[in-house]
Amino acid sequence: MNPKRLQVVVSEAEHDEIRSAAERDRTTVSAWVRRALRQARAAGRRGKYADPEGRVQVAVSAGALEAVRARHGFLDRAAAAEYAVRRTAVAPMTKAEALDMQGVGWEGNVAGMRAGASRSDQGADELRDLWIGAAE
Repeated sequence: MNPKRLQVVVSEAEHDEIRSAAERDRTTVSAWVRRALRQARAAGRRGKYADPEGRVQVAVSAGALEAVRARHGFLDRAAAAEYAVRRTAVAPMTKAEALDMQGVGWEGNVAGMRAGASRSDQGADELRDLWIGAAE
């Protein structure tokens, strides 16, 4: 491949907008412009709303996206939207699946935790009880 340089004249305001978009995407201006050009070419081939990465455009309330962004600490609304969609796409566990997990995987001391004992205290108490029980 023999790369070619492309120079495009844009207004200062447009350049600032492109630079800001690149910063939001955490990429360089050059990489952002190359991606935008690829997407524009792909949209021309596939239709107005096509995206080479299989993404779609949807209208979502800015307030709802901002709430998700703030609650989960995302840097931008795109990340918040991606999280929200992926989170709701996961099928929840059925009641039968949850009941099948009963008694699996945890051998803690709830009474000790409620009484304020630390994990290391609980372990020491359990070992002491085992030791005393074995000696009796």
